[in-house]
Amino acid sequence: MSAGKLTSLATSTLSLLLERQRLQASHPTLHLQQISTNLHKIREGVLILQHASNDEAAEGLRLHYERLRSMLGEEEAEKVGLHPCVVPPVTEDVCLISCQHTRSGATVTSTSTRT
Repeated sequence: MSAGKLTSLATSTLSLLLERQRLQASHPTLHLQQISTNLHKIREGVLILQHASNDEAAEGLRLHYERLRSMLGEEEAEKVGLHPCVVPPVTEDVCLISCQHTRSGATVTSTSTRT
């Protein structure tokens, strides 16, 4: 997914989160499934973008993801399997990205070595 599409998805997720916060007392699960799905997509897209380019757009989207995740709340985020979006720093020898796919419970690790 492109940075533009991820930004659009993050913006719509922010709207859902704000509406959820406003109505949380009467509707505690309002939009939770859509918010969770969107945040999973954003996290996956950020990891892919950072691996491909590691530019400012990817970093900005990563920070946006983290803010949205914190708006959802740590406990709720953990319940739906939303983990922090941490990408290890790139070294000269090895580039390693680990992405946990929470729906299947599997962890996928991709490693490439520069020569």
